[in-house]
Amino acid sequence: MSALTKSWLPAYLGASIIWGFSFMFIEILLKSMDPIQVVFARVSTGACVLVVLALLRKEKFPFHLWKPLFIVGLLGNSLSGFMFGVAQDQISSVLASIINGSTPLFTLLILMLFYKEQKVTIYQILGLALGFVGVLVTLGAWQGIPQSQLIGVLAVLVAVVGYGIAIPFNKKHVVSKGLPPVSLVALQLVIATLQLVPFVLLDLTPRAEFTSMTYLIILLIGAFGSGFAYVFMNHVVNLAGAAIASTVTYATVLVAGFAGIVFLREELHFYEPIGAAIVIAGVILSKKMPKEVTL
Repeated sequence: MSALTKSWLPAYLGASIIWGFSFMFIEILLKSMDPIQVVFARVSTGACVLVVLALLRKEKFPFHLWKPLFIVGLLGNSLSGFMFGVAQDQISSVLASIINGSTPLFTLLILMLFYKEQKVTIYQILGLALGFVGVLVTLGAWQGIPQSQLIGVLAVLVAVVGYGIAIPFNKKHVVSKGLPPVSLVALQLVIATLQLVPFVLLDLTPRAEFTSMTYLIILLIGAFGSGFAYVFMNHVVNLAGAAIASTVTYATVLVAGFAGIVFLREELHFYEPIGAAIVIAGVILSKKMPKEVTL
């Protein structure tokens, strides 16, 4: 195992586990909160935790990067977080995580379309095509998408496209600057929190009374799902590149599937894991290219 792998693999696995269980936590929180309340609680809690940690570490906040961080916070936190809340109101956490597994394909597509340094190969084209076939299989497209699930599926796809744009943008305009990791993500989450404030003020009434478990999950998903996981992810992006970082969704699918089936007793259709395998195969095929993309 190379020194590079040793340095980014623990962060990669940490982000996978945290985000995998986040799908289950979102599902539970939606019993007490609306989607906008869930994402606000998640992002604002993460912001508070990381701001305190950054201050304790005496890291300087990169206020000069507020413009690119506004975009990354919007696409990677506030908008995507809201979309997943909307989605999981309609579809299971397992299905949402499987569709989320197509993030590397959308990341690669954005790299191919907007980053000229990216060399287009036949493997990438075939991988993208195979991956999107996998998404269709996951959805059981041959039998039609139920009307009750359509909004949920579209919401996940919006979030995934947002990730696909945010990951390489973050690599080029933010992470590559080599700034302190905690204060960087802390400021990103503060900006994302401010983006959500006007909308959450319009929806302050919870769906149900909060319990001690509700507060515990908010703390966990905020501190880890919207906090430390992004610090881990930036570490992976910085050392291994945007394309490799986007594959964190492989392990996330496995963790989310385990949590959804075991703890939430969600139903798994036979074609969903088949579709997930096809998506992953498509991404692996698309990696038959120069190993590193320079942004």
